[in-house]
Amino acid sequence: PATVPPLAEIRRLMQRRYDLFLAAGDAALTERQHLTQQLHALQASAGAQFPLSPGDTTALLAHVRDQVLALHTLESAAVQALEAALR
Repeated sequence: PATVPPLAEIRRLMQRRYDLFLAAGDAALTERQHLTQQLHALQASAGAQFPLSPGDTTALLAHVRDQVLALHTLESAAVQALEAALR
């Protein structure tokens, strides 16, 4: 969640790295590698001392589960529509 500073920073760095890849490709390799190093450091510290309480972690995982299930439903419908269109 964006309300948890370490997780918000990880998300920001991942987005920046992705944006650089799309915008500049290999020309931004050095900067992307630097961002990757920062991400690894943040991920290690978040992994060692996770910034959410057990209850917040359970709620976050439930939310992620719900999003994955909703995506699965949409993707399944899309596959069925494509299969029907190909018949």
